[in-house]
Amino acid sequence: MAGRWLAFGLALLTTGWTAAGSALELKVGVAGAGTSAIRTIVEQFEASSGHRVVLVPDTAEGIVRRMEANEAIDMVIASSVVIDLLTAKGLVRVGSRTDLARGGIGIGMREGAASPDISSLEAVERLLTSGVTIAYPDPATGSASGLYIADLLRRLGLADTLRPKLRLASSGDVVSLVARHEADLVLQQMSEILPVTGVTMIGPLPPEIQVTITYSAGIAAAAMEPEAARAFLAFVTGPASLPVLANAGLEPPREP
Repeated sequence: MAGRWLAFGLALLTTGWTAAGSALELKVGVAGAGTSAIRTIVEQFEASSGHRVVLVPDTAEGIVRRMEANEAIDMVIASSVVIDLLTAKGLVRVGSRTDLARGGIGIGMREGAASPDISSLEAVERLLTSGVTIAYPDPATGSASGLYIADLLRRLGLADTLRPKLRLASSGDVVSLVARHEADLVLQQMSEILPVTGVTMIGPLPPEIQVTITYSAGIAAAAMEPEAARAFLAFVTGPASLPVLANAGLEPPREP
């Protein structure tokens, strides 16, 4: 009989069953690439755990402001730079940073548009200076990809030339500018381009100007539900989440 009860208990643990009354609500601040993938993972986690996850999407700057204002957030998912900043400020628990995935920057254009050559730095420069309007995340919001692209345009000597053709928006809205015909192309994390209807990802930036941004999670220092946060963190880094992240154009993080 004892063996039966032990087997039953193990079955409950492995299926993620949660006893009635023990379900918890977890608030997760999300900034940057992969938000659509995180939504899918949340649905899977809720179904398997019984917990409820409330996503709080915002810009990187917005997430930092929310944390500094002591908003009730249990976990943050953002670029590793943002997680490290929040840790240094005492807003994320030391040692809780967990790298989830990494992704590169791509170029997206309106669905049906001819696909230009972007296989080299020279080809990308020709495209950017061909008179097209260019959308990318507003660096003022703290977007890691926006900051990189702004710096890249400066290094290429194109910032002043292209300024009249640039269209800036928050990281979550910038790809939609192309879908709404308010820009001809978008430079953004590939995981943010892929899910947007009406926009086709042409491909990644060539290796000589590509950058890989790591996205991480951290448990808030003032988390109300740290156990649920740890459970969600284990799920996001588990095998069930790998294909979801891969479909969003995100790769596993590098080994330390």
